[in-house]
Amino acid sequence: MRPEPTRIEPIFSPRLWGSRSLAPLYPEKSNLAEPLGEAWLTGVDCKIATGPFKGKTLGTAWSEMPAEWRGTRLASRKNFPILVKFIFPQEKLSIQVHPNDAYAAAHEQAAGGRGKTEMWHAVAAEPGAQVLVGLKSGVDKKKFLGALAENKIEDLFVSHVVHGGDTFFVPAGTPHTIGPGMVLCEVQEYSDLTYRVYDYGRLDAHGRPRELHVEKALEVMKFGSVGVPKVVGLPLAAGSVSKTLLAACSYFATERWEFRASVIRTWVPDLENLRAELRRAGVSEAQLAQTIFA
Repeated sequence: MRPEPTRIEPIFSPRLWGSRSLAPLYPEKSNLAEPLGEAWLTGVDCKIATGPFKGKTLGTAWSEMPAEWRGTRLASRKNFPILVKFIFPQEKLSIQVHPNDAYAAAHEQAAGGRGKTEMWHAVAAEPGAQVLVGLKSGVDKKKFLGALAENKIEDLFVSHVVHGGDTFFVPAGTPHTIGPGMVLCEVQEYSDLTYRVYDYGRLDAHGRPRELHVEKALEVMKFGSVGVPKVVGLPLAAGSVSKTLLAACSYFATERWEFRASVIRTWVPDLENLRAELRRAGVSEAQLAQTIFA
């Protein structure tokens, strides 16, 4: 059984903040009765549509794939390592934070025990679209709780205008939210652990506020400025194809390929080998530091 390109059917997730049209990416998902917020492209329950694993879920197929399909470094990995999504916000997401692996392993085994480091690549963005990523310098737990009580929590965040083609790297422990008017491709550790801090007073389908997780969020949150999350992509020599390394860390590396259209490629890298390859290609240490995160 030789490795071959395989198509995976997405799973669409309803969200209060989502959109009633996912066109042009999914033109069949228009005039929707309820808003959809996410399209999971590598969910373990996604069905494989082509190839020798056709009809099976990705989770089942992963457990049956030989090493040459998984990649030899992932041959012993029990669970699929990367979750890739499209996000379609028409309202602000909740203000939230994700735990790191150590905290998740100690406190969230029932939810999989994995933290969540992620990156976003803006597929499209309307004028004025913004994300909030990281707290301003000088913000501590006391200031955070005071602003939360006064519904002024957004004032504590660093705001970033989003344009199509922008990339943001958001390590675990970084509080954040995504605003409306954009489509993002999110690449992340395979984890759905989210600690919701503030939800703008929204009610769910049953008329109840969604659960908040303030105590846990405060335990994992990085206070103070975490640097500029907007990443400068690294152009790669690739012949007739235009390639850009968008971001890389120990959990994932992601490239954008451009032919007559765009392709996003993501994988679990060997960071030292990736650094060595880029150095041999003449990439400077300063350039590497802007794209590859330890």
